[in-house]
Amino acid sequence: MAKEKTTMSVSEMQRMLGLKKTDAYWLVHKKVFDTILVEKKMRVVIASFEKWYANQLRHSKVNGPPPGAELRAYSISVKEMAELLGVSDDVAYAIIKRNKIETFDAEHRKRIRKDVFEKWYQGQNKYRTTEDRKRDNVLENQEKRPPLMVDPDKQSYGVREAAILLGCTEQAIRRMIRAGELEAGKYGNRYLIARSEIEWWILQQKLDTQR
Repeated sequence: MAKEKTTMSVSEMQRMLGLKKTDAYWLVHKKVFDTILVEKKMRVVIASFEKWYANQLRHSKVNGPPPGAELRAYSISVKEMAELLGVSDDVAYAIIKRNKIETFDAEHRKRIRKDVFEKWYQGQNKYRTTEDRKRDNVLENQEKRPPLMVDPDKQSYGVREAAILLGCTEQAIRRMIRAGELEAGKYGNRYLIARSEIEWWILQQKLDTQR
């Protein structure tokens, strides 16, 4: 059984990326991946090279998968954030600055971790992704259905029932749940809000009216 190859020559790396000799040795000089000396010749450690390749977007293999697989898996660019929200790149940068959204640099370009973006997104109600806007439109159309009779003695309520009891839209209920303003349990694709939570909100509305 042939032993698996663990290193390659600089010239092999050069051909793999379609680089000029000077550009290939510049990558070696920058130490973006590990190299070792074998019989006084510089060789590139393949595992380290592949790790670097999966976390950068500048260089592409002549024949092979596109670069940045790992980088794209856990982060998005500012441009991608703008496309998600349906805003311009300038607005996306302004959102990042105003909300102090954590970013990191990848080849001198700002990127946002997906978990960081999701935490910010779920904590605000102003901006919506294209997918969520489509879902909202479907929900708004569903809200035009005939009025639903709500049993006030139930122990828990669905989103539509909660919207009727609180005098708001189903979309508003879902936004409050996502923002953590309204506690709800999720069963499959359905939210259920406890009667005590609804009663607390109704009480708060009455107190706000009296102030």
